[in-house]
Amino acid sequence: MKTSPIDIREARFKVSIRGYDRKDVEAFLTMVARDFENLLRENNELKETIKQLTNQIEEYKARETSLREAVIAAQRVANEMKEAAKKEADIILSRAEFQADKIIENANRRVMELLKDISELKRQKMEFITRLHALLEGHLKLLSVQREEEILSKDSNVTFFDANYHNQLDTEKTAKKDMEK
Repeated sequence: MKTSPIDIREARFKVSIRGYDRKDVEAFLTMVARDFENLLRENNELKETIKQLTNQIEEYKARETSLREAVIAAQRVANEMKEAAKKEADIILSRAEFQADKIIENANRRVMELLKDISELKRQKMEFITRLHALLEGHLKLLSVQREEEILSKDSNVTFFDANYHNQLDTEKTAKKDMEK
């Protein structure tokens, strides 16, 4: 059974001849009741404080659990993002390497085509030079032949004119002689 401050204040004792002084006992009981009342109030306040603190602790524990879960989720998301970024970087790198290989392959093909073109142009140049040389030699031969023909032709013309001239002179001499005769 619990004793309350009211129980202490209303407590009555039998009076005896040699008993305690009633005023002292009542004063003491009032003081004990007041102290007991203060202790009960303080105890209730402490219980309320404990209840509030317990609620706060539970709330903090719930927050801590939520924070812990949030941190774990954030770490998981960060790891997933890192993995996704790494995969994306690998894909981009692979694409870039593929494109670089393609560009190099096209450049090598173009170099080979240009080398073929250069080789063909050199061949055509040599062919042109050979044909031009042959053509020039042919023209030189023609010019040589033509010059020889001209020289021969001049000689034969001179000879022809000379022969005609001499024949004409002979004819004139003969005609003169015939006229003189």
